[in-house]
Formats: sequence, structure tokens, C-alpha cells
Amino acid sequence: MLPASARTEGGYRFYSGDDIDRLRWIAALREWGIPLSSIAGMLDGLGDREAFLLAAGAARQSLYEQWLDASAALKSLDQGMAAWQSRSGLPSLDELKESSRELQQQRKTRGSWTDGIGWDGMAAAAGEEAPVRSLPAGYSLERYVATLAELADWLDPLPGETGADLGCGTGNLTRLLAAGGARLIAVDVSSSMLALLARSLPQTETRQGNLLALPLPDRSCHFAASSFVLQHLDHDERLLALQEMRRVLLPGGRLAIAAPLSDRELGELRRPLAAESCELFRCEDGMLLAVVS
Repeated sequence: MLPASARTEGGYRFYSGDDIDRLRWIAALREWGIPLSSIAGMLDGLGDREAFLLAAGAARQSLYEQWLDASAALKSLDQGMAAWQSRSGLPSLDELKESSRELQQQRKTRGSWTDGIGWDGMAAAAGEEAPVRSLPAGYSLERYVATLAELADWLDPLPGETGADLGCGTGNLTRLLAAGGARLIAVDVSSSMLALLARSLPQTETRQGNLLALPLPDRSCHFAASSFVLQHLDHDERLLALQEMRRVLLPGGRLAIAAPLSDRELGELRRPLAAESCELFRCEDGMLLAVVS
């Protein structure tokens, strides 16, 4: 990250003023806990705003993943220690394994996810039509447009609210949600999709990340939407994505999901919401609408 500009016979290195500036950048970025591997990419982008922001976004996503994992580990440890301290003796190995079972499952699910679609390549090939290209066979454009309109109408974003479009693609739903004057955060795993969205919606904040580790703080959104994304995830991934959506929503927050899933698959998402006394307004025909507790 900091090449030597000259070397004396004694082996000493001399650095230019530009090198000193890079050292300052490295020190400042390390204060945020950004790993050196990510900082290298950010330094390479210092002369290119888009390249710098892209590298910074990837670093932020990595930090959120670490934070989510650490938070889950602490929760598991707290619960285990509370149980162990209430009785004499040491916990058994089986008890230790059981207390970390959910944590292990989350790590396995997040670690095994891959971009099987190739969203960056689709964005490059199809441009703003990329989300439509990914629709299942037989799903008409008219139905797609009507579904997005129904989601936006039910969510009814208001000025002063903060909402998130999760798996936003090129921003077809984002545009409808932003029309009400709410602050929108558009999240997508594809930096190319986000770049296309930013060109048409420059006032919308974009964040790179996937639904299994949302780059958003706890309880930071009044509403969240996800359209035509969950069908690309398997059962465990969908449940973890739903858990992440609930995490970022405020109490009483509105959740709207549309995906070409069967009623059985939607029912698998309904159960954890019902178990936490969330208010369900619809869970059929590829749409789930709920107010979280």
C-alpha cells in the first residue's frame, strides 16, 4: 500500500509527501476497523470517486457482517451463561453445543450463499431492464408493474419516515416508494445494479449488501420492502432474510414482500411472524404484508 520511492545505500527508504498522505488515509480508515485488504482498494480509488465509494461500500458490508456475527455470538453466550450461573457445576459439552446451535446455523447459511444469478453481469447486459429479465417464465410485465404498485400503496411511505428497498435492483420499486417523500435506502448485492439506480435516483442512498446480512442498524426503518428476490433464496436463506428484515424494522414497522412463491413457501415465512404476534394482513398469491411487533 505504501511503495518506497527511493532507497539509499544504507537501506533506508525515503517517502514523498503523497506517501505521507496515504499513511494518513490508512490511519484514518483503520480507526473504523476497516481491514487492510479493504483499505488497499479504497486507496486505489482515491483518484476516482465511484471506485472509492465502491470499495468503501464493500468494506462497510464486511463490517456489518462481523458486527452481526459478534452480536449473535454475544447473545448466545449471554443466554448460556445465565443458565449455567443458576446452578452448580460446569456445563456439559452437549450443552455448549446446543447453546450455539442457532449461531452455527446462521454462520453456515451466510457462508454458503453465492450469487447464482450473476447480477452484475445481468445489469451490464440488460441495463435497467435487468429485474424484468429475471422474472419467472409466464410472469407478465403487467402483473409485475401492478404488484410493485400494490406494495407501494400498502406501505404508504410518509415524509419523515425512513424505509428500505431490499434487493432493489435498478430501482423500479424504489422510485414508487420515494415518491411519498420518505427517506429511502436502497440495498442490493450488485454494485452494478446500484450504479444504474443511482443514475436515475441520485437522491436515494444506496448500500451494497445481501439480504442475509443487511448493512443497516437495528430498528432503523419505519418500513421495508422486498420485491422479486426471495424466490432466488433457499428455505434457510429466506428465513434468515426475514429475520434480518425484522431486525431493522422499528416496532410497528411495515413489511411488504412480493415473490413468486407458493402458498406453502409463504406459510413458512408467516409462522415466525405469527409466533411473535406480528399483525398479518396478507399471506397468499405471492405477497406477504405485515406489521411487526
